[in-house]
Amino acid sequence: MGGVWLAIDTATDIASVAVGKPPDTAAGVFVQGARRHAAEIIVLIDHALEQAGVRANDLDGIVVGDGPGSFTGLRIGWAAAKGLAQQAGLSLVAVPSLMAAAATVARQLGPVPVAACYDALRGQVYGALYVFHPDAVETRVAPAVMTVAELARVTLPSAHPRVVVGDGAMRYRDEVLAWSGGEPIPLGSLVPNATTLLSLFRRAGATRQLDDSLGAEPVYGRPAEAQHWSTRAGDQALDHLAPTEAAHHYRVALDLAIALDRPGAERAELLVRLGDAQHRAGDTEALATLEEGARLAQRSGAREALVRAAFAADRGFMRLDKRAPE
Repeated sequence: MGGVWLAIDTATDIASVAVGKPPDTAAGVFVQGARRHAAEIIVLIDHALEQAGVRANDLDGIVVGDGPGSFTGLRIGWAAAKGLAQQAGLSLVAVPSLMAAAATVARQLGPVPVAACYDALRGQVYGALYVFHPDAVETRVAPAVMTVAELARVTLPSAHPRVVVGDGAMRYRDEVLAWSGGEPIPLGSLVPNATTLLSLFRRAGATRQLDDSLGAEPVYGRPAEAQHWSTRAGDQALDHLAPTEAAHHYRVALDLAIALDRPGAERAELLVRLGDAQHRAGDTEALATLEEGARLAQRSGAREALVRAAFAADRGFMRLDKRAPE
């Protein structure tokens, strides 16, 4: 792990990319504005690699900012990271974006508690609390969705933060002042997260190893919303005649639905959508997926999903029991 690594973070309004031999950075670029992430992320990666004088195939791996954070932002950064990792055969690891933001100010403070809060809307933040050491990171409060007041309540009195960073901290300044006693620090005044990711990921307790880079997903602050978004993204991809992309989104939605223990009818519908997308993409797993969806639809009384499964299966020259449940 002594070579050159690429770092990507898109969990906030600021998208950043850095290249270097950890913990050092040879090149770093960023852009601000959430709506620019999708259009700019590949440009940022190419620019950072060019500045560092390396090619993608020269990299040892990629470290990507993990969630929770902006759902759309995370999806964009992770899609770019996973695509490049697959294409170039690179290792992929994840470090919480909140940890990177907190670590930026911890350099000047030493091993004291530092918190990071991203705005999660609805009066809540994506928040976490860390203590940083030269070779390790202690997670005192793991990343979660809560109000600043709730974050303060779950923090031990001895671990109250010396400082709190992030747009969530700025939005709920009064609560942060009551909790930490110090003014919050905006993200715009910090070193972009990607640079800090390079200095962090070798420390004990910082990294989530992603053995399956293609199937890996960020930690979502609100899984139910992530499931809804992934389903909608799959529908849109199918409408635009991109079945492989649609199948990926449906698979993410299905995994989230299983993790959330959603009703059988809902999971059946996702299985059928996934199977249909797989069939259109020429995936040999399509018929098995549709059969599984049809069986679950029969058991759960999902009449519409059963009919859709039968229709999709007929296109694949497979017979299913088309009888709707009694």
